[in-house]
Amino acid sequence: MRKKSINNVVIEGTLAEVGNLVFDREMKNKNNDKLVGAITRADFKKPAFVIDVNGQKIGVNTMPVYKDKVDKDTKKIVENDRFKAMQKVMDYEVGTRVKINGSISIGSPYMGKNGIVEPVSVNMFSMSSTGVGDDDYAEGKASGYIKSIKAETKGEDEDETGRLLVELWMYNDYDDSVAPFTLVVDADLAEDFENTYSEGDNAVVNFDITSRQVGGKKAKSAFGKRESKIVGGFAVTEYSIFGGEAPMDDESEYYIDEDDFKKLFKAHKQKCEEAKNAKADEAPKKGLGSARKSKVEDVEDDDENPFD
Repeated sequence: MRKKSINNVVIEGTLAEVGNLVFDREMKNKNNDKLVGAITRADFKKPAFVIDVNGQKIGVNTMPVYKDKVDKDTKKIVENDRFKAMQKVMDYEVGTRVKINGSISIGSPYMGKNGIVEPVSVNMFSMSSTGVGDDDYAEGKASGYIKSIKAETKGEDEDETGRLLVELWMYNDYDDSVAPFTLVVDADLAEDFENTYSEGDNAVVNFDITSRQVGGKKAKSAFGKRESKIVGGFAVTEYSIFGGEAPMDDESEYYIDEDDFKKLFKAHKQKCEEAKNAKADEAPKKGLGSARKSKVEDVEDDDENPFD
């Protein structure tokens, strides 16, 4: 069983929303050791930052950054350089152009109002306001096992939209598990995609991160001097495939063997069953963790000072 996966995201754009990070003096680490404090999201229902990318709003999350950390060699508690850097990022203002490196985060399953929910988000591990280009983009690159390829439908009559829904199961090496990541393929690439990939293939795909408005219409005014510009509905983040590599063979370090996948998938189903028995609507606060040339390069989270 290979122990690697590709999961990278790069975003360049303008900060549209800030202020959802706070210093929490009572934060504890995963070993329940009380530390001096940590920088966390003030409201876990909202992203840490919102980035404007070509007029689209992309939410980005952060994991807690502790003021102190345990030195790997001496085992002593020392000051965390990442904490200082994050403090600087907290002072960024709306309108600042930034570059973000991160990954796709798939949250643990929980029982929502309409069934099991496994939230997908972008989790950043570095942000910089220097060396940012003039062009906005939000792209990702991911590897995984294609469990299903289905035609997208809408409405009560389930009319096909021409787009495809691709269920890519990504491998998480820190706990030897898999989790579902749903991407879309636009109609103009659907035929090429199906000619390249089949269910059961291992794939490396490149995708755009976009925001799409769902539902809502402008209401006609009964009186007044102009129409309201406010539209109802809500925005959803989509991950749209624009290219990818040829299906992997079993010699690839990113390859997930079908028998191994079945075992991991069975374990994942067990997690979902346990979530169904948990308190409804109680979402966990933490998650996991071509048509053109991709701007995303393989990046590892090993930067001691990632925020500048």
